[in-house]
Amino acid sequence: MDSTGIIGGYEEMLNLTRQMLAFARNGEWDCLAALEKQRTAIVARLAKRDVGPLGAPEQAMKGELIRAILAADAEIMTRSESWLGELHGGLRSSGNEYKLKQVYGTR
Repeated sequence: MDSTGIIGGYEEMLNLTRQMLAFARNGEWDCLAALEKQRTAIVARLAKRDVGPLGAPEQAMKGELIRAILAADAEIMTRSESWLGELHGGLRSSGNEYKLKQVYGTR
């Protein structure tokens, strides 16, 4: 893959990551997961082809793209951890409610 293809792959990954972030901000977790699969395919493609040295301008651009991807990923992670915590709390509460109904019966 030439440098244009490599940079294009990272740009594509950044665009998907930004879409994923928008979904995370709106709590649209299924949509986020679908895009994550697409992004994983891009990562796999780049891992096979991003092996040669890049020129200084391309290397700088690649670095900027990776930093932007990582920044968006950090916010996605923070938001998803919060959502998972809420989900876990809700499941635990439902489990406790079920146990209480089993012990004391329903009215």
